[in-house]
Amino acid sequence: MSRPWIALAALALSLTLTADLAWADLPPPPGVRRVDYIFQIDAVPEGYAAIAFPGYDLNTGASVVSLQASAEVRSVQGYTPGIYVLPPADAAALAGKSDDAVRELLDARALRCLQQIPRVFQVAESTRIATMTDVIHLEVKDSTCQATLVVTRYEGPDGERGEGGVDTRGERTPPAPFGPAPNVADAGFVLANAAAPAPAATQVASTPEPASTAKPASTPPPTTGTCAVGPADDRTAALALLLLACAAPRRRRGASRR
Repeated sequence: MSRPWIALAALALSLTLTADLAWADLPPPPGVRRVDYIFQIDAVPEGYAAIAFPGYDLNTGASVVSLQASAEVRSVQGYTPGIYVLPPADAAALAGKSDDAVRELLDARALRCLQQIPRVFQVAESTRIATMTDVIHLEVKDSTCQATLVVTRYEGPDGERGEGGVDTRGERTPPAPFGPAPNVADAGFVLANAAAPAPAATQVASTPEPASTAKPASTPPPTTGTCAVGPADDRTAALALLLLACAAPRRRRGASRR
């Protein structure tokens, strides 16, 4: 390749890198806010070390980030690492290795708990979300590692604070005034036992019948003629008088016919 072409290629590469850096430094479009995303694990499974890879350790610049209980980790430069657990000696052996060597060792010795952290880069300003902190629980069982999203802490631009969870579909459930927030279904969390949000509709309780209201023992039979016969009476004389009163009109009608 001639020198002019080499110079042109170098210039093109320089312009490309400059454009990429400028694009990365551009503010979000109107109505959109960048999110300060943080994640942490609530505990390290007994007998293991926990790491995030590939990430960026702010202290060492390494792509392997050691995870400690309750220690906050900020995601840098858009990394969305997975979370792994492995024997402590193997975790220590990762220091100074190339990314390919780290992947090889993780494939052979580690358990992957989470496909990738559910990194949130930017959201609409209407969500009121400025900072998000995901708290993740790791559990090793039957030679597998599972991750659940315990809680997400939200902070707003004016100091608002709140906590929310996630439902069985991977939808985040931020409290008012926050939300909505991006789904986490693709991250690899165990969602089968996640708590679903409470239904919006309220159930109306049935009103108990007052204790003082007494129901009748029986319903009187319907009337079938001009002379209604009520409930049976034990007094024979009263019954006889009633029958005579009903029969009297019939006698008078019979006499008129004659």
